[in-house]
Amino acid sequence: ELVASKTADINRLHADLTLLRPGYQHKLTTSGLASPKALERMRRLLAGSGGVQTQIARDRILRIKQHHRQITRLNTQISQAVRDTGTTLTSIYGIGDVLAAEILAEVGNPQRFSTKARFAMANGTAPVQASSGRTIRHRLNRGGNRQLNRALHYIAITQIAGHGGEGRRYYKRRLEQGKTRQEAIRCLKRHISNRVYKHLQNTPNLT
Repeated sequence: ELVASKTADINRLHADLTLLRPGYQHKLTTSGLASPKALERMRRLLAGSGGVQTQIARDRILRIKQHHRQITRLNTQISQAVRDTGTTLTSIYGIGDVLAAEILAEVGNPQRFSTKARFAMANGTAPVQASSGRTIRHRLNRGGNRQLNRALHYIAITQIAGHGGEGRRYYKRRLEQGKTRQEAIRCLKRHISNRVYKHLQNTPNLT
């Protein structure tokens, strides 16, 4: 929520500055407004100016800085909490501390899933048959925990984008087997679900 709010304020600040200081981008030493250094530069550019819109831009700068501090603090706390569990989830490509924390929070006690198939059913990556005649197809499973499913989808997309990684190779093999893009992504999500399940079972400080 904080990241979304910060991003929204950055986009609005860009619109404000485009009107108040046309060409302001040329005065930045970075490529955007997200860094504290860029925000301080913009604050100085607005110094001495009056008007309601200028004040709104200044208020946005203050909010963005506050969001940045809060996000940094929470990231530190989340990273420590994840380390305290002893999980190895972050060794999976595409899973950082925040995403690992989300998975751990949604799963709770991993021992309640006796098999990887039960875990797949719980997170919505277990395939649903949609075959017709000799054509074997699977359709999207809309059941299960949607937060977990969203996390697994994010991991899958990250792995597909990664050059030379295991996830990308798995995805390409499925395409070569005649799967559609969406079917290949669903297969990869199930593959990732199995890996996540294995790591969850070896997380010592959750039970």
